[in-house]
Amino acid sequence: MVEKIPLSRLPTPRGLAESLYLSGEDFVALLESGPGFPDRARYTILAWGIERELASYGRYDELKTFYKSLQAGGGPFGGELAVGFVSYDLVPEIEPTLSGYVKSDGEFPRALFVAPNNVVIYDNLLGRAYVKGRIPAPPQKNRDLKLGG
Repeated sequence: MVEKIPLSRLPTPRGLAESLYLSGEDFVALLESGPGFPDRARYTILAWGIERELASYGRYDELKTFYKSLQAGGGPFGGELAVGFVSYDLVPEIEPTLSGYVKSDGEFPRALFVAPNNVVIYDNLLGRAYVKGRIPAPPQKNRDLKLGG
């Protein structure tokens, strides 16, 4: 289920990403639009936790199967998201005429994608966020911490 929440009720994307990272979360991805026109800098996506993942060293078919397993649904992007990359090592399978130009490294995955447990899509233009999953409580400040010598 996707919930709409005003941005004023959420931590900043970088602040939330930092607290997730420092808390030891297995996977944290922060994707920010670059500066420019509002429609180009509209969304910031923060994803964390691993629902399922694909690390493919094999064929393009594995990536297609993973993609087809993503569920359609609500939110501004129409369903479940996956964050990751496709390496150049996969290019010859998609475009065989380029096989002579790409040297494959068998130790590096051809594709790596994570379907996260939790996603917050910050819509900076409309001032709201789409939340799938949970928002963690803000970290407690350690009052006993003493700095200096």
